[in-house]
Amino acid sequence: MADKLIASGEGLAPDNSPEAEIKILNARIKELEQSLDACEKRVLDKTKALQEEAANRRNTETALKTSRRQLSQAMELASIVYWELDNDKEAFVFNDDFYAFYGTTAEQEGGYLIPITEYVKRFVYPDDLPLFANQKAENEANPAQEFSSGFEHRIVRADGEVRFIMARARVFKDPDGRILRVYGANQDISDRKKVEDDLQQSVSLLNAMLEST
Repeated sequence: MADKLIASGEGLAPDNSPEAEIKILNARIKELEQSLDACEKRVLDKTKALQEEAANRRNTETALKTSRRQLSQAMELASIVYWELDNDKEAFVFNDDFYAFYGTTAEQEGGYLIPITEYVKRFVYPDDLPLFANQKAENEANPAQEFSSGFEHRIVRADGEVRFIMARARVFKDPDGRILRVYGANQDISDRKKVEDDLQQSVSLLNAMLEST
């Protein structure tokens, strides 16, 4: 019976020999190396993903900068400047391009935020004040929560020059009909108006000549 137990290994004390300990230690080292390999792979994969994300972000930022530059150039060619209306503060929010269009600077005007009343007083041509007031009233009366509007009127630049502009706006209201924000763009149409006036004068002159014959 004892011989059978010895042969099977049952009932024997654990093998604490140096060879057995080395064998166990090697097995643990192997497991640790496998864990380290797995961790290293995860780190490499994460690093690669972050590098790709950073590259995509750089490409996106580059494309965005290019688009902004192209938009700025197109706006300059078309003589268009952008603005916002903060209805809570009852003031316009302008930028450097807007002020350059009006022949002035933010420093000269006291900043980028100007009350509506001050803008009207400084820059709207006196005879066109009713047009400005009517458009403001129409925007307030419009029941839609989001809509576009626009009207032509004259402005007076800081140097006294009078220019014709087309003022377009996108108006946003809350469910109660109160204006929240307005985003707009002013385009210089002075050259077009001059052509129209010259054409009208030519037509009037031609009609006068035909009537006199």
